[in-house]
Amino acid sequence: MLMNYYSDYKEGMEDSYRDLYKEFNTPLRMTGYIDEGEYADYKGYGFLDRSCIFISLAKFAIEDNVNISEIKKELKEIFESNVVEKLKKELEDFEVFYSDYLAVQREYNKL
Repeated sequence: MLMNYYSDYKEGMEDSYRDLYKEFNTPLRMTGYIDEGEYADYKGYGFLDRSCIFISLAKFAIEDNVNISEIKKELKEIFESNVVEKLKKELEDFEVFYSDYLAVQREYNKL
């Protein structure tokens, strides 16, 4: 786990979402992978980091009325894992993550 604050991931993803997805029309999935690539080479990077990236990406997309089905596979992996319990121990601002997680999960369940 690289960062102790979900808000840091979310801030970075907001920039990527705005720049890559909205401005350059990069597909939603690719936007997530590009952002993920910024962290993937760092020691300690793993599934918890990936979960923060894709939950925050989905949250921005939902707020913008964008269909999240393009990242359904990534979200399925997150929702089928025990990431919540692990992140509860790792994130200083877990409540921010969990609020986004639940909002994304509600939309995911509609897919």
